[in-house]
Amino acid sequence: EDAEIYLADRESRGFNAIWVAAVDNLEQSNPPRNFYKEVPFDGADFTNENPAYWSRVDHLIKRAAAHGIVILLSPAFVGYDSLSGYLTSYKETSHAVLRAYGKFLGSRYKNDPNIIWVLGGDADPATLVYPKLVDLAEGIKSEDHSHLMTFEACRYSKGEAVTGGGDSSLDVWPKPPIWL
Repeated sequence: EDAEIYLADRESRGFNAIWVAAVDNLEQSNPPRNFYKEVPFDGADFTNENPAYWSRVDHLIKRAAAHGIVILLSPAFVGYDSLSGYLTSYKETSHAVLRAYGKFLGSRYKNDPNIIWVLGGDADPATLVYPKLVDLAEGIKSEDHSHLMTFEACRYSKGEAVTGGGDSSLDVWPKPPIWL
């Protein structure tokens, strides 16, 4: 009910896009649990996706579409340190698991017309997590061939604020990935 009120309010104010973290372990009441106390994964992060949790995400995406709202969908916010997102989980998760999580997401949402994928999320290049994000992106794109995908780079490097506000998506890749 709260999501419906929020989406109707955004629509009435002329908003046509909102940023949504598909999973979040920081900015909610009982992270990573949703309002209904459901966890996104019945196992290690990025594995054994919980159907009850993901049906709530499905519902939100469909309701946003009904309100003419695009979802800027972050698979799991990285964060610039181990306290501000899934950075540690990304680093400790295998390339194969992240690719499989990407395939799960790409397959699940490839037919929803109102999604733009947003990878990263304050991901500091110094953390060396970018190869894992490539696996996630390639997993998504292996199933979802139509949605745009972008990357939120970081305003920090090695824990310090970067002059001028940080790096752009294109600043942090030696050669822009094909999915970007």
